[in-house]
Amino acid sequence: MSFPTISAIKSNNVDEMEQGRIQGALYSLQSLASALGPLLLRYVYNETKDGGGFGRGTMFIFGAGLYLVATLFAWALPEEEANSNYKKYHAKKRSSLVPRSERQDGLNYGSTQDA
Repeated sequence: MSFPTISAIKSNNVDEMEQGRIQGALYSLQSLASALGPLLLRYVYNETKDGGGFGRGTMFIFGAGLYLVATLFAWALPEEEANSNYKKYHAKKRSSLVPRSERQDGLNYGSTQDA
């Protein structure tokens, strides 16, 4: 259930020209996780099923630890690097705060002086 959510969020945060690249990267990571995840958890289970580590529940603790690491990485991403629409949105926001007479678009809005 988490992959479709991540895919939707990322596709909404990139420009139209980057859609293929982001979807390709996401599906590549999903394939890698689908291949390595079961192998890694099987290894942890086999090492701890007879009471090693934290006991029989060690693989669940290990899985929770993986989610914690992923959450910390996602939280640590700077918004301006993780969201390609960030600059576009904030540029619009800044331009709406600049008085018309100071905009650098070549037009002199609000000037009462003759040109």
